[in-house]
Amino acid sequence: MKKGLICLAIATAITSAGMPNVAHGEDGVEAAQKRYNEAVAQYNSGSAGFFKYLAYQTTNAAERADAQQAYDIITAKDNSRQDGAQSSVDYSKYTNLGAADDATNLENMKKAVDELNKVNEYRQKENATESKSLSDLKVTSSLMAISQYQLNYSKAAGRSHSQAFNVGENLAWGYSNPFSGWYDKEKADYDAGERDNSKVGHYLNIVSNSYGTMGYSYVAGSTVQYGSAYGQTFSGNATRSYTGNAVSVAEYQAKFNLYYEAVKKEIADAKKALEDVGVEVPDQNSPIENPSKPDGSESTDTTTPEGNNIATNNNAGIASNNDSAIKNTASESNCFALIAFMACGIAFVVVTGRKRKA
Repeated sequence: MKKGLICLAIATAITSAGMPNVAHGEDGVEAAQKRYNEAVAQYNSGSAGFFKYLAYQTTNAAERADAQQAYDIITAKDNSRQDGAQSSVDYSKYTNLGAADDATNLENMKKAVDELNKVNEYRQKENATESKSLSDLKVTSSLMAISQYQLNYSKAAGRSHSQAFNVGENLAWGYSNPFSGWYDKEKADYDAGERDNSKVGHYLNIVSNSYGTMGYSYVAGSTVQYGSAYGQTFSGNATRSYTGNAVSVAEYQAKFNLYYEAVKKEIADAKKALEDVGVEVPDQNSPIENPSKPDGSESTDTTTPEGNNIATNNNAGIASNNDSAIKNTASESNCFALIAFMACGIAFVVVTGRKRKA
């Protein structure tokens, strides 16, 4: 990541008056405990905290609208944000912000963000082996939120696809690298003459020229069948409500990692402040608690999505590969603190940068 300095306010304990002065005594303990609790609450807000951060820290209207829409999607308490074939079904109840076995968990999102470029590596491989000219897919926060939202349902519903949103989607369970099933196996089948979309639909999604933007998600844990699951969403090149402000993988990774490191640093600093006033703090490998969903605010982007980009990728077909645990469909707070730039000198964060068969 490019080196730089950024001033961040991570918790409500960091107010417009600046960092609280923590002194020994009852008042000092209370202030330190408040700061620590709010730092952990920020972490526990998961991807919602990151999306809200993007919405507040940018002056770019398109980025702000995309980030706000992502926040509205992932914090929704009903089906009002859904626009897919099953938009009348409320899937919001399957998301538990920040929980360890939820795709919104900050560590799960970190893994997904770290692996964002894998799909482009396979598209480049396709270019090299098939003389194609596929461009790299870009990323939007809205598609990241949709991927998390839909994967949370799928892991709870026996690996079925929600079709909550009008996007293309690949799902996989139990893989250390889902593309070994999505691409390697299905490309071999396709090259052997297979054209059934339910059997090679993952591969066709990955190498589609009609897709220009994506989202990606990951979740693992004892409640996840086969131990882990991946989801990838795709959308087209046309202007749509969740393809605006698409950025490169590298740019999105830089934005997320900046936020992630700042949140982790604030927890560490708040923990030390609490220890300095004589309070023993539990190991921050497990967040204090999973907060309830914050109340979402209205999105600044109410654009109605256009129609499907690929007709063959808009169906409810779900295929099981006999030799893998992979599934496919070819369908297209206020509990945390406001995050904003602060005056210099308040808070400086230095940024330096299986397969399992079923």
